[in-house]
Amino acid sequence: MNATIRMQNAYRHTQAGTLMRVLFGLIGAGIFIAAGLAGEWVIAGSIGGLMAFVLLLFHDLHVDVEAECIRLRFGVGLLRKTVPLADVKACRRVRNTPLYGWGIRYIGRGWLYNVSGLNAVELDLASGKRLRIGTDDPEGLEQAIKVRLHRTDREK
Repeated sequence: MNATIRMQNAYRHTQAGTLMRVLFGLIGAGIFIAAGLAGEWVIAGSIGGLMAFVLLLFHDLHVDVEAECIRLRFGVGLLRKTVPLADVKACRRVRNTPLYGWGIRYIGRGWLYNVSGLNAVELDLASGKRLRIGTDDPEGLEQAIKVRLHRTDREK
C-alpha cells in the first residue's frame, strides 16, 4: 500500500517493499521446507524466524517531512533516522544503481535508506556527507523538503 498524505505542515509517505516481501517470503519458505524435509527442524525454525524478523524490520519505509526534521522509519520502527532540516543544505532527485540494493547501505559519501526501486532523493548535509532516501514518490518528497527548506531560510 502506497499512501501519501500532504498537509500544510507535513508530508507523510509509506513505500511498501513488495518485491522484498515476496523474495524473502519465497526464500524463507524454500529453506524452511528443505530443512524440514531433511529433518532439520531447528535449522528450519531458525531460518523461518530470521526471515520473519528481517521482514518485520524492512517490509516498508515511512518518510515524514515535518516542520523541523525528516523522519525515516523502516517496518515496525526498530530502525529509525531523524535528520534535522537545519542540517540539510540541498536536495535533489537521483536514480540509484541496482548495485546499491535495499535496506541501509553506505554508498561512498553517505548512506542510502531504501526498500524498493531505484528512485531516491539525495540530501546534501552540513557535514559534507549525503543521505539518499529511496522512494516511489521522488517528486513529492523533493518538493516537500524544498518547501520546508525554503520556509526555514525565510525564518532565519
